[in-house]
Amino acid sequence: MEIGLTKEIQTIPKLTMITNGTIEVNGEMHPVLELDIEPGEDSEEENLGFTWYAVSMTNTTLTIQLEFANAHFISANSARERMKVLIRDPLLFTSYDGLEIEREHL
Repeated sequence: MEIGLTKEIQTIPKLTMITNGTIEVNGEMHPVLELDIEPGEDSEEENLGFTWYAVSMTNTTLTIQLEFANAHFISANSARERMKVLIRDPLLFTSYDGLEIEREHL
């Protein structure tokens, strides 16, 4: 999945520092990025489990690999699921000039 941003951001030097949407700071895990599936009308939530990891990043995109526990249930019906992405740490995702990105650009 590729997430496009409407404003350029600084790239994160080591994407592997994001583990299950968290990063470690001074020995404590802090949430930075949250992904969630909004079920479709006919979806069964227990079939929508997944894990993910960041694959690559540019100044305007973040590519994430999704691995579904039951991939054959995803969008199996006409009412498709939707992916929700929430950036929980705007200090990690900063503009190209080093400023915090306003919410309307996330």
